[in-house]
Amino acid sequence: MSKKNNGLTLVELLIVLVVMSLIMGGLVAAFISHSRISSAEEARMEVQQNLRVVTDRLKHVLRHAGFGCYDSFPDKKITMSEPQGDGNIDIDSFIFDLNNMDVGDHNIVSDSLIFVYAFGEISSVDDEEYFTVFPNVDGNVFYSSDEFGDLEVDINDNDLSILEVIPVRIFVSNDDEGYRLYLKNFAYNDRGQWILSESIEDISFQYYENGAWHADENTISDMNNIRKIRFWLLGRSKKSVPGAGQQDLEVVVDKDSLADDDICIDNVDSNKCVVYRVPSVDEEGRIRMLSRGEVTLRNAVLN
Repeated sequence: MSKKNNGLTLVELLIVLVVMSLIMGGLVAAFISHSRISSAEEARMEVQQNLRVVTDRLKHVLRHAGFGCYDSFPDKKITMSEPQGDGNIDIDSFIFDLNNMDVGDHNIVSDSLIFVYAFGEISSVDDEEYFTVFPNVDGNVFYSSDEFGDLEVDINDNDLSILEVIPVRIFVSNDDEGYRLYLKNFAYNDRGQWILSESIEDISFQYYENGAWHADENTISDMNNIRKIRFWLLGRSKKSVPGAGQQDLEVVVDKDSLADDDICIDNVDSNKCVVYRVPSVDEEGRIRMLSRGEVTLRNAVLN
């Protein structure tokens, strides 16, 4: 006479529970890992897209620094009041006030600069109108309103464009809304600062003059002889990503191209050195990425 099957024994039940726990634990771990990887990739794509857009914008505006009024520097100087009563600035070169900070090793202090840009209006400075004409009438220079009258130029001529000469500062600021890259326009009180991009934590500039790259004004002999500008943008994600992989983001350059060896913060070998280094994840767990840009100024091509 055979025994009836009364179900699982206690030992068998415990074994089933242990096996199921192991399986469920593996599934949960896999889900968490996948979710973490997905969040990290989403954050990287967000930063990458933002950096691509702002890098292209900066290339455009920097490439045109001083374009249309190159021959006015340094022969003619204009004093312009800053918006919101911040004081006055003297325009005697198309790139100036280079506040370039030593990055150091893992130390983020953003650079800034002022460049002269041209817009499609006439600029009034101290009750006198200044502008430049391109294609030029008589050289690539500033004109006052009186001088413009003497030129007898028809401003409605389709071959001419009246361009407002405006100094603009590029800088990074950390305010209540987070890190932002700004363009400060010195000509408009009602539009004093434009947000060029959000989530930009740092920007670093170098300037090519007299056959070498410079990190500040100290080694530049003539500001109007700058022919190229290169920059590094440090973007970061808006959200933190727990457990994101940590590494150093570095910019490595040839030592021979630098005007001053002090620009190097670490040596790679006898020919190359590191000029910029930061962690890929900040203290709050936000992912960082670097974007690089380099432009040849249009003035350098024409002059």
